[in-house]
Amino acid sequence: MENLRRSGILLHPTSLPSQYGIGDLGRTSYDFIDFLHKSGQSIWQVLPLGPTGFKNSPYQSYSAFAGNYYLISPDLLLKDSLLTPSDVENVPDFSPDNVEYGKVIDYKMSLFKKAFNRFSKVSALNKDYARFKKNNAFWLDSCCLFAAIKDYYIEKRKNEFESEDLKKFRSLTKDFLPENVQNDYYYGAVWVTWEKDIINRSKSALEKYSQMLKDKIEFYAFL
Repeated sequence: MENLRRSGILLHPTSLPSQYGIGDLGRTSYDFIDFLHKSGQSIWQVLPLGPTGFKNSPYQSYSAFAGNYYLISPDLLLKDSLLTPSDVENVPDFSPDNVEYGKVIDYKMSLFKKAFNRFSKVSALNKDYARFKKNNAFWLDSCCLFAAIKDYYIEKRKNEFESEDLKKFRSLTKDFLPENVQNDYYYGAVWVTWEKDIINRSKSALEKYSQMLKDKIEFYAFL
């Protein structure tokens, strides 16, 4: 087998220029590939592309299969008629140098919810979506359920202060977790802080949360 010397560039898509606060897999990613080709490069090396977890590190993903939905291009959603020009008229004043994850997440998730609400009306996409769900059910269903439950606990706890559940979690972990980490785990809804029945994936708990959070689960499947 012939050994070829190759050259390329390491660039995570989040570093691409974008008016939406974070690089994505839209037009600029295609422009970058064109640039690599014209420059005689044959490799585009990236960091992991899964959904990010705590601190938004690409190396802390909760799924080996799912993609990072912050890399979805609003411009491509416009092209698919899932967003309208008015939806992206008032883009926040994002930093040109750094990804401000808090601002970006709030903004892009608001766009994605609008796109999701229009999705069922765009019939041309529905067959592909149904096929995607069927072919990927072996990981997609559990992944979306996990994401929906995590959101549920984050929302449920955000206005709590020194709850009995938090005190119990601190008592169980005081020997190996400092208090600030305990708070991060609890209010960030790390799965070990959930109720035991869903931690252990009991059948009744899976059915309960699947029904209770079915709309949010569908939203994550859409993403």
